[in-house]
Amino acid sequence: MSTQIDIPGSGPVTDDSGPTRGWLKWFRVVTDAINALRQSGTTAQRPTVNLWVGRPYYDTTLETPVWWDGSNWVNGSGTTPGNLVTGYTNVLVNGSMRISQRQLTNTPGTTTSIGNNPPWYFSDQWRFRQNSSSGVGILMERDTTVPSITEADQKFWYSAKFTVKAVTLGQPTSSFRAWFEQQIESSRFSGLMGKQCTLTFWIRSSVTGVYTVWIDLPTAGYVSRRTIEIETADTWELKSIVFDEVPDVTLGSINDYGATLGITLAAGSTLTGGSQGTETYPGWHVNSANGAYVDPSQANFATTANATLYVTGFDLRAGTTSDIEVAPIEDDLQWCMRYFEKSYEIDTPCGTVVTAGAFVYGNDQPSSDTYALSFFVPYRVPKRTAPTYSVTGGFGIQLWDTGSGTTQRATRLSDSAVVTYNSVTPSGSQMGFGMTHTLGSAEADTRRAFHWAVSDVVI
Repeated sequence: MSTQIDIPGSGPVTDDSGPTRGWLKWFRVVTDAINALRQSGTTAQRPTVNLWVGRPYYDTTLETPVWWDGSNWVNGSGTTPGNLVTGYTNVLVNGSMRISQRQLTNTPGTTTSIGNNPPWYFSDQWRFRQNSSSGVGILMERDTTVPSITEADQKFWYSAKFTVKAVTLGQPTSSFRAWFEQQIESSRFSGLMGKQCTLTFWIRSSVTGVYTVWIDLPTAGYVSRRTIEIETADTWELKSIVFDEVPDVTLGSINDYGATLGITLAAGSTLTGGSQGTETYPGWHVNSANGAYVDPSQANFATTANATLYVTGFDLRAGTTSDIEVAPIEDDLQWCMRYFEKSYEIDTPCGTVVTAGAFVYGNDQPSSDTYALSFFVPYRVPKRTAPTYSVTGGFGIQLWDTGSGTTQRATRLSDSAVVTYNSVTPSGSQMGFGMTHTLGSAEADTRRAFHWAVSDVVI
């Protein structure tokens, strides 16, 4: 809002008690305006009154000047800086699916499915989930089908692709739900709190109809759902959704996953017919109701054989601007490595039989007795939380030998023998992991090699 500075009429400036009421108000408004011209502070302290188009403000949090454009604070490029961590407006990671370190492609059969534990990461920070251990068979993979430059006015390289492979599974229960999502770290999402926010993305599906899009705040127990409609089958469509002001609630600690963005692909009758629940904040409802994540008109993507759905170009930002910001790939990769990192090349799947990049320890001097070697593997990027090790694999820290790609093993370089690590437990931190390995007696060459991967959630 703006305040017009009107000069009082021709009445006296002062009387026996001091400045007259009209002039006193005028002096206060002028003083506020003068102070505003030299004001600076944090992002949270940005002014909300005495605003006019072009008003300057130096944001000490982002270390950059911003200007009021009539509806938002914008930087010199005309974009709205709102993310307190990165300085970018888009709080999502890998929104255009360029990074796929896990290189996972599930292969559901005609009578089996992937289940719901663990969730499947088809591209870094994007994962597919379902709430039943026996559900639909949906193939997930990264794909090169994207909107054209003519359509999107920018270049996209990859999309996420979903294909229905096991339609015979149908919906196993009336409470079944299948969806994909990205968890958002509290430090990234906090820039949206107290503001409206806009989600923009490209989608293409062979199944037309309504799909439910939602933002969940799990610690607070709130969810806000919206809908999009696929109007034409097998055609790229740009969607933009404005969510109501994000409530100022507890997100957990700064490195917790404080919010989740998701899109529902299919749901059973109990959920499509369920109540949205109590509205606890304007536009935000309790996330425990049957209809919390599912609109009554939700399309059922999962029951059409060989149905396909593609998505790319996700952007979630403060305000109502429907742009798609794609960060430089080196920044996107750094953010992705905060959650998952490996010794393999970026596009080489874990478990591949390859020596390039493997971690090597030990020496080629003969040993006269049994002794232990200790070493530390540093991460390129500090992790959101310290990964832990499991002999059975799947979570935290995993190891692979270089000769067969078998998990929790290493290769002895002197004879290429496989060394099992079942009794060796890496000790991990946010900065790296260490191990102590007891070697055999009188080994002529103690060197070992292995590949590794670490994840804050699931490999």
